[in-house]
Amino acid sequence: MRFGSTLGVAQADSVEDGLRRIASAGYAGVEVTGNTLVQTAGGAPLKETRPLTPTEVNQSMANFTEVGELMQQLGLELVSMTFGWFWVGRFELDAMEDYFRLARAAGAPALKVAGVITPERLGNYWDALAVAQKQMATICGFAEKHGVRALIELHDGYVHESASQARRLCEPFDPQWLGVIHDPENMIRSGKEHWPHSFDILGPYLAYVHWKNMGYRYDTEAGRWQSYRTPLGKGLVDWRLVVEALHARDFSGFLMNENGFLGDAGALDNDLDYMRSLLADVSS
Repeated sequence: MRFGSTLGVAQADSVEDGLRRIASAGYAGVEVTGNTLVQTAGGAPLKETRPLTPTEVNQSMANFTEVGELMQQLGLELVSMTFGWFWVGRFELDAMEDYFRLARAAGAPALKVAGVITPERLGNYWDALAVAQKQMATICGFAEKHGVRALIELHDGYVHESASQARRLCEPFDPQWLGVIHDPENMIRSGKEHWPHSFDILGPYLAYVHWKNMGYRYDTEAGRWQSYRTPLGKGLVDWRLVVEALHARDFSGFLMNENGFLGDAGALDNDLDYMRSLLADVSS
């Protein structure tokens, strides 16, 4: 089991700065957000993903190649590439292929495509699944073509909120080209399954695991329960059980710090210490 971090946890002004902070903290790998690496036609940072022009793709290649080279110099593994506001169906599928090209230029083995949002709140699940699998067939074609594995994430609001739903979606596809990012905190909001069994269910599709935590509190003004972020060891996700279950299954992949939502720069160091202590405890 190895420890990595998403770029956002570093709370840095630039990709290079963030990577250096993550490396100095002692992480082994990074999930890199590539929006600022895209050289747009207007020169402004790419805030939300959209179809890119051929010129934008070509001009951006060098930026992605340089990031891949920098990570090698820092001794960091590029675990995956991701982009903000990027999911299957956000725009035409054919235009998503350019993001696979950019990920390949960086040397990323995987691209997080997030997944397929549930199209209708009261719609039929089986209809939604059929549409999602048709879309993923195209995405997996891009993955195989460019040698970059597509990754979906367990997340509320998607057709694949739980491990069981994700496995059902992935079943027709080769796990070499389609994988799943497990996220226990997202599953607290929707899709909760017994953590040890959820890893078994995903089987060969399990790519890596995001870490963060949350709780619920009653908002008297709104008249309902609402979620809020918590420090890693104080929320509803039992991270000791998660680490214990992964250790028992000889998981050799990454546990990835995604705890940047608290806006606490200390989470980069403190969370790593906490997770290392859990692993040491369950290992002994």
